[in-house]
Amino acid sequence: MKRLLLITCLLVLPISAEAAITVVTSGAAGSSDNANVTVTLNTGTTTTLLVAVIADYVLSNACTLSDSLSNTWLGGTAYTSSVTRTRTYYATPSMSQIGSGQNFTCAANADSSFPSIAVLAFAGTVTASPTDGTPIGNAANTVTTISPGTLTPTLSTDVFVTGLGWDAGSRTPPTGYTDVGLNYVGTYFGVAAGYKIKTDSAAETPSWTISSSGNPAATLADFKAAVTAPTGPQPGTLATLGVGK
Repeated sequence: MKRLLLITCLLVLPISAEAAITVVTSGAAGSSDNANVTVTLNTGTTTTLLVAVIADYVLSNACTLSDSLSNTWLGGTAYTSSVTRTRTYYATPSMSQIGSGQNFTCAANADSSFPSIAVLAFAGTVTASPTDGTPIGNAANTVTTISPGTLTPTLSTDVFVTGLGWDAGSRTPPTGYTDVGLNYVGTYFGVAAGYKIKTDSAAETPSWTISSSGNPAATLADFKAAVTAPTGPQPGTLATLGVGK
């Protein structure tokens, strides 16, 4: 007669992992009429985070950000020097709020604010409460370098995004950052959005350089990677196996 031997096992499986963040697309544009600016991108089918950096003239009314697929934009705190206003916005789109030919517009209508815009689209980020800490910023007058300050992530796979607006010369991005943007040309403000996908949880204090003394304003935010949950029993799960003899 066969006997059933019961064996209780403690299953130890890999813990949940943070997904890798990737860049889907990016682009930048400057105003052609001194008041309104639009950049058009193909944000594809995998974008989970949109980040827009806007630079314009601090003594004019701020242009208003919108996009052609009706995302809800968060953030937007203005950091201002005596000349430049820089704002960074972010949105976590649904599938119906991304795609080809997506327009990102900042409109001041008839007010000459000389706006410019830089947009980044990422995949693999958290879609609920995506920021890892509170975004920060800084502004200064008559300088050639500027840092928005320091942020320390709680995770090792965040993406940091630093924005810059300025009114003279060309820019050099912070060490370790890749940027998209336009240099100042006189008819619109210089704008840039730089990003760094982290592999550690060390603090970041990015520093921008501009080639001519000016009045820049910079921002900094970090965004969390999504968590991929493993399938099957979770770590520490007890399972009973039957073996016939």
